Amino acid sequence: YAVIRADAVEAPDYVHPDDNYDLFELTRNLTPATAPLQPSGDGTWKMTISLSNPTDRDLTVYVQCGSQDERWQHEPRQIAPINLPGSTDEAVEITWSQSAKRLSESIPSCELRLPYQTARGEWLDHRLTVQGKFAD
Repeated sequence: YAVIRADAVEAPDYVHPDDNYDLFELTRNLTPATAPLQPSGDGTWKMTISLSNPTDRDLTVYVQCGSQDERWQHEPRQIAPINLPGSTDEAVEITWSQSAKRLSESIPSCELRLPYQTARGEWLDHRLTVQGKFAD
């Protein structure tokens, strides 16, 4: 097998098979693309981001949250890096609020950054976005 780009065909060993499989599995299974925003009854909304590490690798996931118009606030304000050992699941709960005087016109979301070391020792910065979704 070889990686084919728009302007070149790479050597068959350009991507290690383990890296290809792991990155594919992480992109498909690390987290859903959306996370429900559930009302808490006190004017706040709860968002739970489910994380699943389908690989045998130990991973660290960095989470940054916000909204396009920056009117949503979230707790915790700083989310500590999440250590996610191979073949484990974890959940991150975030509480969202906004000022009644500055209601948001956007939906909160979180970006997950996953530094990933390849079999060759190179580091990739793999990123996924989880979009909040209000219940219908």
